[in-house]
Amino acid sequence: MEKYRDYLHRIAYGELREPFDATSFWLDDSLQISAIEQVEFLRNVYQRFFPFSASNYETLRQIMLVESGPTFTIWAKSGWVSSVTPQIGWYVGYVETTTDVWFFALNMDILSEEELPMRQQLTKAILQKKGIIK
Repeated sequence: MEKYRDYLHRIAYGELREPFDATSFWLDDSLQISAIEQVEFLRNVYQRFFPFSASNYETLRQIMLVESGPTFTIWAKSGWVSSVTPQIGWYVGYVETTTDVWFFALNMDILSEEELPMRQQLTKAILQKKGIIK
């Protein structure tokens, strides 16, 4: 548990409330992070700012790859805290286009499991509306 505390502190990834369960703290509302903090974290990951190995970064990119096309690639990860009411759904990541990189973090109240796909759907609709992806 000390390793988790240390790493989260070193990478400035939100606030970990004590006590926490080492197997579920990122899912049970023990780890608090804002959308702005998520975006800042993603920027640091993208720039390989943290003291992690190249293979760690490559593994993360493989895990996060969502969609790749001729004009853009989406790298993202979803999250869901179901132990609170209302539940909280996350979708965070970045889009690489031929000319730029766009970071995003969406968090929304989830009232039922049927709403979970809306995290990705809303994000993609916003990225399309902004002209970032086509």
